[in-house]
Amino acid sequence: MDTPIRLTVLISGNGTNLQAVIDEIAKPTNSKLANTQIVRVLSNRKTAYGLERASKAGIPTTYHNLVKYKKAHPATPE
Repeated sequence: MDTPIRLTVLISGNGTNLQAVIDEIAKPTNSKLANTQIVRVLSNRKTAYGLERASKAGIPTTYHNLVKYKKAHPATPE
């Protein structure tokens, strides 16, 4: 069996694109993302609904506070 493609998804809102990817991976046959695994979902918004979508699908999530990061790294370009 081929090594699965490990995918990290970045979100900032409702996660509708994330849900489309989750649904495509879950298709039993003819999936365009066969052999793909979402290994983590990252968000810059703590309350992004996409984090809940990921949790419901059993995907680990991480919130990354960009305000705190930007204060700590002011020279980092946007």
